Amino acid sequence: MPVFDKDMSAYEKLLIAKKVFNIPRTEGNITCGKKFYKTECRSCHGRDGKGKKNSIIPPLSGQYTQYLAKQLKAFARGEREYDDADFFAEMS
Repeated sequence: MPVFDKDMSAYEKLLIAKKVFNIPRTEGNITCGKKFYKTECRSCHGRDGKGKKNSIIPPLSGQYTQYLAKQLKAFARGEREYDDADFFAEMS
């Protein structure tokens, strides 16, 4: 954990902590996942998964592994509004 100055605000501490926060990985094929992200996700969520500012497209980077897995399964089932389930059909 980083060392914080006693005069830092909670927000400043959060910004620093986010730089060292470690998101656990889940089982899977990294090469396949990278290829899938590049062809199906990157155009909206950006090269680094940070989403698009001032839009409804959320960041994917920094999300909890379990949350992302849950959302991808919901995409595949067509349970999320505004999403194209065809992109995710192979994941269910």
